[in-house]
Amino acid sequence: MTLRGSLIIFGVWTLLAWIAFIFAVVAIDPVANGLWGEIFFFSALFLAVTGTMTILGVLGRSKSSPELASNHLAPAFRQGLLISVAIVSVLVLQRLRFLQWWNILLLGGILVLIDLIFSDTKKVV
Repeated sequence: MTLRGSLIIFGVWTLLAWIAFIFAVVAIDPVANGLWGEIFFFSALFLAVTGTMTILGVLGRSKSSPELASNHLAPAFRQGLLISVAIVSVLVLQRLRFLQWWNILLLGGILVLIDLIFSDTKKVV
């Protein structure tokens, strides 16, 4: 599949995720509907932010780097996924009233380590 096709698919799924998120905010009260309302809210937000950050990452990398544009999809998706994990994790911690400054530092450190592990370009032979 070409990069253009991948970005179109990401764009469609991201648009659907943002529509689901807006629906969760407007039509469904996540707190009043209990656990399933909150799961729907956070899942829709996670998918929407992941798609948006992936698309922005690919576009930003392709403008700034002379590499082949299709090489930017995997790192952009990985970082978009990690950004989404960070945002949703902070919101879930806040919802549970467990959010403290040291939680954010710990979460950020863990996500940076995960990114460093997966972005290692050296291949062990």
